[in-house]
Amino acid sequence: MTTTPDTDFPAGLLIQVVRPAPSTYGDLTLGGVSAEAKQLTLIGIIDADGDYEQLPKQSRVFPARPDAPAVVLDRTAGGFPILVPASHHPETGWGRVRTHTMAGGNFGASSDSRVGDALLAVSGSRFYGAVAIHDRIER
Repeated sequence: MTTTPDTDFPAGLLIQVVRPAPSTYGDLTLGGVSAEAKQLTLIGIIDADGDYEQLPKQSRVFPARPDAPAVVLDRTAGGFPILVPASHHPETGWGRVRTHTMAGGNFGASSDSRVGDALLAVSGSRFYGAVAIHDRIER
């Protein structure tokens, strides 16, 4: 296993995109990162203070790429874990997109225990299951 330093192409863990049966309404993400991708790359978490924290070194394995875009693990106001598109800000580096996002109907799942560790860090409890992807942005 190799790891990649946190550079222009952050690395993390692969998350499989889980979609519901095809909708008669089309893409409910409005072109979100999970609209076409089969996988996403979890590169970090948003801590309780709202700051980005990259995954531990042993979890920075797969570089984010166009067909597996970077996401971060955050939480809703109710404390539920969610996956949100990541973006790079010149002043602060990597983090979540700086616009309001909402669920677009897709979920992310992984059997990798390191994803479970990230979920524990965000939610404060063990969680095993699919996580809502909040990648819908209404303009």
